[in-house]
Amino acid sequence: MKEIDNGMISNKRSNEKNGVYVIDIKSWKEFENIVDKYKDKCFWRGQSSEKPLRPTIYRKKNLDDKVVKVLLNKFKNEMPEAEYLEKFFNQQRDLGQRTKAFGDALEKYFKMVDPHKIKNIDDWFDDFIDCIYWSIGQHHGLETPILDWTEDPDIALFFALCKTKEKEEDGKRVVFGFNKTSRRLLCKAKEVTRYVELLTSLGIEKENFDKKSSLSEAKAIGAMFKRIRAQRGLFTRTRNNISIEDFSNKCFDDFKRKKKQEIDFLIKIRIPNKLRYSFLKKLEQKGITYKTFYPDMQGAALHCNLKQEIANP
Repeated sequence: MKEIDNGMISNKRSNEKNGVYVIDIKSWKEFENIVDKYKDKCFWRGQSSEKPLRPTIYRKKNLDDKVVKVLLNKFKNEMPEAEYLEKFFNQQRDLGQRTKAFGDALEKYFKMVDPHKIKNIDDWFDDFIDCIYWSIGQHHGLETPILDWTEDPDIALFFALCKTKEKEEDGKRVVFGFNKTSRRLLCKAKEVTRYVELLTSLGIEKENFDKKSSLSEAKAIGAMFKRIRAQRGLFTRTRNNISIEDFSNKCFDDFKRKKKQEIDFLIKIRIPNKLRYSFLKKLEQKGITYKTFYPDMQGAALHCNLKQEIANP
């Protein structure tokens, strides 16, 4: 397999189709070899099944934007200590008070969603803020129009394995690697596209407080981002809410036509259920447990439940 421009260029293989490369592994060593090869070229996501890569809010039915917006507004109103976050965002609306960290993050978002500068950057301000709320909600059980990913393939593997299936012998666990090259194709598209990758660099819970902010405000907002930070989280949102597989197929066709090259935009690593316990033990040796990603009481409870399950299969 040749590599070029951060993409994965390959000769045609029986397990590769339209930019999606499917890999079935049989051991921990095989998993390590695969992620070592691709870890710097992909974002990662773990799932307990091969269900389509679509956001939770669209898995049951397609909802229009107004219905989705209603849910977001409800979440904003129900969030504990939400007034602190709202106060901070209101301060950021004023260009004269905008912090550098926030301004840089907004600029990055603007370049992703509106690469041809059809609008002014401040026209995207509310949209950007909504994505931050969606991101917080995503990591606390809210149904959202975004998918969460991580920079660390081991973290993705944990989330592929941690949940118990009713029938462990059925199906496979899956770790997806989404090629970072896809960002460049999105940014070059003629239409306005949606691609969210913001909270790893926003630093809102550490950098974005002025001298007037109280310790209670800082602690409240920091708590909202703990899980995202612990999981090295980032997010995607495709245009028209198409699945990432379908998006990868489109990128593959576009790239092949324009560049005369074939790239694996999505890697799909399938893991047999029978390897679940042994893989979870390997991950715990590396310090990857529920407690790592849920730094609160829930994380401790989930960790104990999983330890009991492994000890008494």
